[in-house]
Amino acid sequence: MDSVEQYKNIRPLYESFTSKLHQLLEELIASSDIEIVIMESRAKSIESFQGKIERADKNYEDPINDITDLSGIRVITYYNEDVDSICKLIAKEFDVDEANSVDKRKITEEDRFGYLSSHLVVRLSSIRSQLSEWSYYSSFRTEIQVRSVLQHSWAAIDQKLRYKTEESIPVYLKRKLYRLSALLELADEEFEAIREISGKKVEKIKSDLQLSKLDIAIDRDSFQSYIDNSETFHKFIANIESIGFSIKELYTDADLAISIRIVRSVNFETLEDIEKIIKQEMSNGEFYQSLIDDLSGGSPKQMSMSRAALIRLAIIGSASSQKAKKILKGIQFKQKLHELLLVKKTNNK
Repeated sequence: MDSVEQYKNIRPLYESFTSKLHQLLEELIASSDIEIVIMESRAKSIESFQGKIERADKNYEDPINDITDLSGIRVITYYNEDVDSICKLIAKEFDVDEANSVDKRKITEEDRFGYLSSHLVVRLSSIRSQLSEWSYYSSFRTEIQVRSVLQHSWAAIDQKLRYKTEESIPVYLKRKLYRLSALLELADEEFEAIREISGKKVEKIKSDLQLSKLDIAIDRDSFQSYIDNSETFHKFIANIESIGFSIKELYTDADLAISIRIVRSVNFETLEDIEKIIKQEMSNGEFYQSLIDDLSGGSPKQMSMSRAALIRLAIIGSASSQKAKKILKGIQFKQKLHELLLVKKTNNK
């Protein structure tokens, strides 16, 4: 039996192996709190396998065992330093075939250019390969490519242009390609610097909140830190939940953006302005109790909202009739609650 026919017969096993490995790696990365852009996987197609063994620059004695990427997984990260974190995770959880693995980000030969990724060829660890669900795949290998989103952009362009070495680049394009490669590398470094600065800023805001220092300009970071860490706001949440509302911890970026827009529309500038409203609304129990009384008997969803939406509700509760109605025109609570707010603020002149 020739190699192509042999691979046709075993390819379904590689598909199964790759699928299980994809799921495992997703779970490992998620448990490490590393955010990724996307993960892709595939078992090499029959056509690709045949094309590889027929290439003039290749000479495989035993293609099934010599080719290391019959199974392939690609992990695309937001940041270059996350590439390092995932590579360390892979090295911890799998047996890395060092002879066939390469961190192409560290290649510096003059005949190579571009902004490249890390390629790890791995087998299951001895511990995992002994598990019944994995034992059949103990001899299988997979190539895991790990790259940042900017490295992935370069790889996509590189594959389209098909320029693999310095000698193959037309002279009139060489300078532009080197500049582009350098810009992508610089952009990755700058994104990492931005993340570091942002992280330090968030930690400072958390520290200030604990010390009740609230003269902090309102932006996405400070607003999110407030609704996640403010002791006053958490007391307000407890009060509202004791009445009957359900306040969800999770919220979306769009949810945050709407709340920040409303906060700014009432001319709040610092977290101190939000804090004053929250403290005021903690003594406005009758308003919230009347809402829950009118909502009771309806859908539980009507009594559910996010932390970010609760800030919007507090602003409505504290606002004058005219201002509240103006704000309600620009945002939308759940239908029944929205209708009740319009009625109550209209009657409360």
